[in-house]
Amino acid sequence: MAEKKRYALLDVLRVAAILLVLNSHFDPLYPIPALATGGAAGNGLFFVLSGYCLKLQPGLLRHMGRRAARLYPGVWIAFIAQLILGGKAITGVGDAFTQLIWPTAFWFVGAILLFDALLYGLEKLDFTRHFGRFTLVMAILYFAAYLLIVDRTRWSVEEAGLATPQQAFKLIYCFHIYAMGYWLRKRGIPVWAQGRTALTFAIAAGLFLFSFAFKLVLNRFPATMPLQFLTQIAIVGFTFGAVICALGWEEWWTRVSAPWLRKAIAAFAAVSLEMYLVQFPIISMGKALPFPANIAVVVPVTVLFAFLLHAADGFLSRRLIAFIPPKKG
Repeated sequence: MAEKKRYALLDVLRVAAILLVLNSHFDPLYPIPALATGGAAGNGLFFVLSGYCLKLQPGLLRHMGRRAARLYPGVWIAFIAQLILGGKAITGVGDAFTQLIWPTAFWFVGAILLFDALLYGLEKLDFTRHFGRFTLVMAILYFAAYLLIVDRTRWSVEEAGLATPQQAFKLIYCFHIYAMGYWLRKRGIPVWAQGRTALTFAIAAGLFLFSFAFKLVLNRFPATMPLQFLTQIAIVGFTFGAVICALGWEEWWTRVSAPWLRKAIAAFAAVSLEMYLVQFPIISMGKALPFPANIAVVVPVTVLFAFLLHAADGFLSRRLIAFIPPKKG
């Protein structure tokens, strides 16, 4: 089993992930909306890192209770703030459940809660010992859903939300990335990838660039749109390579980077979820400013409110976790 420790380069990846996600939502701020891209790669990094850093608690209910206590306070605070500002609305009891409980107003949070429950069951089956078979099953499910659900006449594999089967399709590949991160933590770097960090980096970088370039091709030549699944496959390879590189270069990074820099990056990484939660009303307000002043204002304001939200939801999370019974024995 891989050693349980904190890797500073994983914090770098987490910061890169939130910056990519933020940038993907900047289409109302850029003079060229196409510059607002990178969300798929950012989400992929978030999922693989969330899986890698996951520590399953004894007992499914206990684990899910702790997970919910960590996630829900931030979701509720951010949602209430947007409700007050007019960016969100509740139309009934059912809508209140979907906005505040599951999948929540922020699809990433709903996905994490679902993935934890699924992974808990898979862990009981010791799936990390048979990850190749698991990957094959996920590939079959993915392509079956791709053929039956996805609208392949337009770019649709990354549709936001989870309310429809079309939107929920991406959960299949996202869950594989999440499980892949957990597998890497449990089993360690595969033998065939050890000592090949430079090659892995080159391949991961190539897949990262391919995911962007091929999307441009898809939009330029609509006849190629049925091949849009290739972008998600590229993201799977990219996220795997990114984690392998981070683990392989950790010792080098610790040696060449200053402690203050690692601490600053760790602090930034710690509020990545909160940046995701607070970004939307800030981006909306930033539309009133000209480019590039809007970007220069939106980013630091998002970081500021993320730290404030982190302090608030951290306080509430600790209080909620205190109500969860301790592990027996």
